[in-house]
Amino acid sequence: MKYNLKNTTYVEFFNKLNTFLEVIENENKSLIEIKKEIDLFLDEYIYPSSVVFLDIFDKNNYSIFNRFKSNPKTEHLEYERINLYNKLTILIDYLSVIEYFDNPKEYLILNSITEKSDFLLNKLNKLFNDNFYLISLVFELNDIEFRDGEPREIAENLFKRGYLILQEEYGKSDNSKISIKGANYIERKNKSKLKENNTKKKNTDLDRKLDQITEYLIKLGYGQEIIFEEIEELRELQSKISKKSWKQLLKGKLFDLVVDEILSKETVNQVFEFITNSSIKLIK
Repeated sequence: MKYNLKNTTYVEFFNKLNTFLEVIENENKSLIEIKKEIDLFLDEYIYPSSVVFLDIFDKNNYSIFNRFKSNPKTEHLEYERINLYNKLTILIDYLSVIEYFDNPKEYLILNSITEKSDFLLNKLNKLFNDNFYLISLVFELNDIEFRDGEPREIAENLFKRGYLILQEEYGKSDNSKISIKGANYIERKNKSKLKENNTKKKNTDLDRKLDQITEYLIKLGYGQEIIFEEIEELRELQSKISKKSWKQLLKGKLFDLVVDEILSKETVNQVFEFITNSSIKLIK
C-alpha cells in the first residue's frame, strides 16, 4: 500500500508530531488523553489508512521497542510516560522514512537486490541512531515488494559486508541498524551519484546549446557538412575529456573553420561566446 499525507504538508505533519513529544514531557495531560489525540491525528492526515501506524504505536508485535531508555528530556518522567515517549519516537522514525510523504508523485520500482539494499541503507542512514528497525516494515511502508524471508537475507548480506548491525545475529529477525561502514559507503555512493547527475545536467545544457548553434548556422546559410561533423564530434567528446580540454578543442575547431574560410570571424566569435558564456572574442 502506498501511503500519502492529506490536508497537510510534510513539514507541518512532522512539526505537529514533535509537539506531541513535548506534551508528553510536560506532564500536563494524562497519557490516555495524549494517546487518543495522537491516534486521531494519524487518522486525520494519513491516506488511505492509518491502521498500520496505529498498530506500530499501540503494540509491541513489530518488536519496535529496542530498549526503554531515558534521556535528559525524559529522565524525570515515570516509566509509563517514558514508554509512550519512546513509542512515539520510534513511530516518527518509521514515518520519516516513507518516500511518498516527501515525494508524493514519486513511484518506487526497485527490482534488484542492489536497489533495495541501497534504498534501505539510505533510509537507515537518515535515522542513524541507537535504535534497530525492521527492514520488512521499512519496505512495506514504502510499498516495496519482497519474497518471504528476503528482508532477513538482505540484512545478512549487508551484515557480512559490514554495512549493517543485526539485533539478532543468529535469529530470524531483520531488525537492524546501519553501521559506520554502511553510512560511509552510502554517503560516498550518493556523492558520486550527485556528481554524475550534475555532469549529465551540464551535458544536457551543452547539447541544447549545440542544437541551437546548429539551427543558427543553418539559418545563416552555413550548410556545409564539415561544420555539422565538427559539432557532433564536440558533442561526443563532452563527457570523455576535461572541461578545459574540451574548451581548447572548441577553440581549435572554430579557428580552423575561419582559416578555411568556412565561417566568418564574426560568426565564430558569436558561437564561442554563446557556448562558453564568455564575453571574450575568440578571434579579433
